[in-house]
Amino acid sequence: LAMQGLALKPTEASAMGVLGDAYIGLGQYDDAQQQFETMLQREPGLPALSRLANLAYLRGEHANAISYWQQAVAQSAGLPLENQAWVHVQLGVTYFMYGDYTKAEAEDTKALSILPTYVHGLAALGQVRAAQGRLDESLDLYTQAVARLPQPQYVAALGDVYAAAGRNQDADDQYALVDAIDALFRANGISTV
Repeated sequence: LAMQGLALKPTEASAMGVLGDAYIGLGQYDDAQQQFETMLQREPGLPALSRLANLAYLRGEHANAISYWQQAVAQSAGLPLENQAWVHVQLGVTYFMYGDYTKAEAEDTKALSILPTYVHGLAALGQVRAAQGRLDESLDLYTQAVARLPQPQYVAALGDVYAAAGRNQDADDQYALVDAIDALFRANGISTV
């Protein structure tokens, strides 16, 4: 296929990533695995490793998901600071999902040592602090994240922490903000369902 002088090159690593992503969307995990492994062989690095990590997580392969993210962290050295912080957050989120809050905290802290105001790092550490019952710290972290980038999931999480802290009016305010963001998305043709 060609479009304005550009041709689809299915043997390039980036095309394999897109095809693997499509296979995941179709629930064809074995085909996705094959694409991502070939992609990794052709271009070892963050794009292939992050896809393999996410696929392992979807398959419930705890050790593989962690291993791929750890390899991605190692591969991220020398990349732009945001990429490095992102990989630490992804590994931290994976640890969090598996219930290892100590390791999640360590990765989120590493991300914030790389980029102290990294929104996703602030929110990830806020999630850990909430799970640890350290609600005031969680509120501070989520408030910083939302002030920088009011993504609905972070605004809703801030509302949840307010609710857990017994601050119901503050929680309701955050939930109302999520509704307002949703209304703006819908008004601009973006489906949030």
